Amino acid sequence: MLRTPVLERPSDAVQCETGYRVIFGDTDAMGIVYYANYLRLFELGRSELMRHLGIPYGPLFESGILMPIVEQWWRYRAPARFDDWLRILTWGHEIGRTSILVGCEVYREDVLIGQGACRLACMDREGRLRKLPSELLQFRKEGAT
Repeated sequence: MLRTPVLERPSDAVQCETGYRVIFGDTDAMGIVYYANYLRLFELGRSELMRHLGIPYGPLFESGILMPIVEQWWRYRAPARFDDWLRILTWGHEIGRTSILVGCEVYREDVLIGQGACRLACMDREGRLRKLPSELLQFRKEGAT
């Protein structure tokens, strides 16, 4: 049996909402969004959450901080199709010493079509774990649990 994280969004969590229009290239032969492309939507949400917090990935990378995904979980609830307008809601779920768990929900109108979580580790360019940058620790004080 798969172990899945608890995804209830804390009421005080710092979150970010991003919109996305499904393009034809996102769909498969059945006319629905190809399953792996939901992870791209999640990536878009994470990038925008970091930007919303004033910590875009670019400057982190340039300073030698890498944030690879070390754990990923996703649940598909309903399909998305070409030209659907999707809302991507992303939030910091847990902040540890060297990692952050990020939650995500994708909606078509008010219908939850997918939800997931991923853990990002904080590493240096040599692949060694390091403490999260102070900017992300500040994120904890702003409401993430």
